[in-house]
Amino acid sequence: MNLRKKYCYKEVEQNRRLCKDMYLGVSRIVPLRGENNNRIAIAKSLTEEGKAVEYAVKMKRISPEYRMDRLLADHKVSDANIRKIVSILIKFHSTALTNTAMQRYGQLKFLKSKIKENFRTMSRLGCQVSYAR
Repeated sequence: MNLRKKYCYKEVEQNRRLCKDMYLGVSRIVPLRGENNNRIAIAKSLTEEGKAVEYAVKMKRISPEYRMDRLLADHKVSDANIRKIVSILIKFHSTALTNTAMQRYGQLKFLKSKIKENFRTMSRLGCQVSYAR
């Protein structure tokens, strides 16, 4: 769990380089107090009582009207917009540290194994995963 916490903080630190106002910090996921139904909640603070069962990156929610898929569908993205985004991403990725060991984390086989592991952990805790719509 300490590694998960550590890497959530690293994710916030890295991604704030591209989008500083979107990444709000790290949240602790804790069991709901006084309940015996294996429900979880986001702790109000990093020091709130209760053992963390998970950590998560806390972000602002993007209004659907500003999501790239919507902007593209509505023809609101110009060639100049795309060139600016590409330029920013090239600079970001060209300065990112990497090595062979790090590259395995982006491979499909590794990602699938981690997703399955997350679902097994949640199932073992008796939690059901529901997706916000």
